[in-house]
Amino acid sequence: MARGLTEFTVQQAVNFEAFSDWNYEELNMGAASDTNVSATYITSINPAKKVVIFLTTDAGDALDAADVLTLTINGETATNKLIKIDIGDMPFTLSGLAMTSLAIATSDHDSGEELAVLSFH
Repeated sequence: MARGLTEFTVQQAVNFEAFSDWNYEELNMGAASDTNVSATYITSINPAKKVVIFLTTDAGDALDAADVLTLTINGETATNKLIKIDIGDMPFTLSGLAMTSLAIATSDHDSGEELAVLSFH
């Protein structure tokens, strides 16, 4: 019998809130050739249970209110599966699902645009 990601026992649901590892990385969103920048620590072998995305101290001037970030979670590419957030929503937290990949794109590619990703596994 196949089980979906949302079918948890009570103990599994409690364990989903427990973290055994965490990773921090900074993503350079200003590279002109990149449309999506992926978080390297979030993989199918090491899925993240919670992710916090926030601005780095260096990115304060480069990212502005007009920038829109598009998040792609678990490789979904259909338009209705993308999450769009404004810079004013930072820090942004994702939780409640197992994330096997995370890619972020920005509406423009200005020099110095950086985001930090803190992932809990």
